[in-house]
Amino acid sequence: FDVEEALLDPYGLDVPASIWGGEHRFGFLGATASGRILFVVFTERGGDLRVVTAYDANAGQKRRYRRR
Repeated sequence: FDVEEALLDPYGLDVPASIWGGEHRFGFLGATASGRILFVVFTERGGDLRVVTAYDANAGQKRRYRRR
C-alpha cells in the first residue's frame, strides 16, 4: 500500500530511467500519507506497471524530494 501511495504522490519526482537486461526501468521518489519518502523502481509489461523494488529514500534522495 505504501508503494501505491508513493507512486500516486502528485509532488513525486521522476528519476532517470535505465535499461536492465533489455527492460526499461524507471525510478520515482514519492511520499506516503504518513510522510515516508520512498524510492520506487518499476517497469511496464503488457500495459501493467510492475514494481521491481522499493525502499526508504536515502538522505540525498530525501533532500532532492523536499527541494522540488
